[in-house]
Amino acid sequence: MTFRINWDEESLQGDFNNHHSSRISRVLLLLDAYLNPNQIELIPFTSDIEHIFPKKWQNTNYNGWDLEDANKYLDKLGNKVILEKKLNIQAGNGYFGIKKSKYFNSKIANIKDLATYPKDDWVKSDIEQREINLKQNIINFFITLL
Repeated sequence: MTFRINWDEESLQGDFNNHHSSRISRVLLLLDAYLNPNQIELIPFTSDIEHIFPKKWQNTNYNGWDLEDANKYLDKLGNKVILEKKLNIQAGNGYFGIKKSKYFNSKIANIKDLATYPKDDWVKSDIEQREINLKQNIINFFITLL
């Protein structure tokens, strides 16, 4: 018996845009992390979802952000990564430029990529671009695989 799923890019894009489950987000973020060609080691089972732009923030510390924008962008996939639990606690709700120093200690390739990100600010356009790249990476995986 042969089992085949026929997905196209448009239907996958729709599935991405319509999901609202933290469990699905976790799976997508893990898949994206493993799709990084530099990811050699297994990702620890105790990893957390890290919000690059933090859940708790103060508008005095984040230029260009207000409460409406923060609510809109906070839970986008482009603002999330899988991070070792210990490092996630250490990074806390800090400013991205400060978090990057914690990211250097990660064994997760996507986090190491963020540690060398050329900017110290994590802004809306960064979240949007990362989300586009993440979705396309996963869509290409499914289209190629299936």
